[in-house]
Amino acid sequence: MARVTQDELTRYHDGELSASERKRIEEALRTSPAEDRAQLEKLDRLGDLLCIMHEEQVSQMSFDGFADRVAEEIRAAEKPGLGERLGVWFAEFFEHRRIVWIPAASLVGAAAAVLLVLPLVRGPQPAAPIPQGVSGGIWAASTDGAMATAVPRGSEAILANRGQVTGWEFTVPNDRGEPMGVVWVND
Repeated sequence: MARVTQDELTRYHDGELSASERKRIEEALRTSPAEDRAQLEKLDRLGDLLCIMHEEQVSQMSFDGFADRVAEEIRAAEKPGLGERLGVWFAEFFEHRRIVWIPAASLVGAAAAVLLVLPLVRGPQPAAPIPQGVSGGIWAASTDGAMATAVPRGSEAILANRGQVTGWEFTVPNDRGEPMGVVWVND
């Protein structure tokens, strides 16, 4: 019968073989030369020595205050700055959450485009109706001239926005019943 290899002996000693492989190795050891059995005995003695050595090392170690020492080391470690922490957060976010941020960024971009284009296509807004019991008139002024007559009685208004500006001029009574002028600008 063929000799047992060193690898097979080691795996047999460590209990890493299946039942059928273990049975095959045991039969081979019964009929194999004494050298194979001697090698298995060396492995047994080596395993026993390693166990004894491990037990001695563990018995010499002290785990008293181990958790406190670990906690102290953690506290003593230098904490990274805000920039470094944010950098790590963004790197991990973009690396591991692509499925979230790519559609979100696309949605934000589309919303920004709509918000930029909407004022261009909206045009001038209709003026608000005059409330009942209030006298007044509609006025309009263009920004082509830096100043425009806003109230028919000669008051002037400086227009700061672009395009056509419209508004209402009302005369309403104040607390004492005196007429008071109010200008409503539709922008």
